[in-house]
Amino acid sequence: DSDLNEAASPPEVLPVGFARYAILGASPEHCMVRGPASEPGWISRIAGAALTFQFFEEDLGFTAAYVILTNSANQKSFRALTTPAVAPHGDLNHGDGTADWVREVLLAEQQGVVVAGELTSTWQQLVDRAIELQGTA
Repeated sequence: DSDLNEAASPPEVLPVGFARYAILGASPEHCMVRGPASEPGWISRIAGAALTFQFFEEDLGFTAAYVILTNSANQKSFRALTTPAVAPHGDLNHGDGTADWVREVLLAEQQGVVVAGELTSTWQQLVDRAIELQGTA
């Protein structure tokens, strides 16, 4: 336990097969965007194993709350990475990632992101916060 950094967060496990991942924290200063994950080379080197590459880990440096997934046809979907989904929080003071967080949320909204019914309220809270921050980020 003494070797662990108190501020460290565990890596996020995400599904492969998407062209783009926008991983968002509940606080608008936390955002990381990455492209598709490629299969690790060690998988192909395991003899006789029929392994499939379905998930990958991403070290973020913050606690992930949501992900906006973009498929190869540029369709976006929104998922919560916590159960239950957490509402966006934090004050309006913004950090380095705020502009990215705002951009990703508003772009997804503009492009007709698919949001599951149980996440509609959470998504609307994110959009409202992004609009509120848009002029300052």
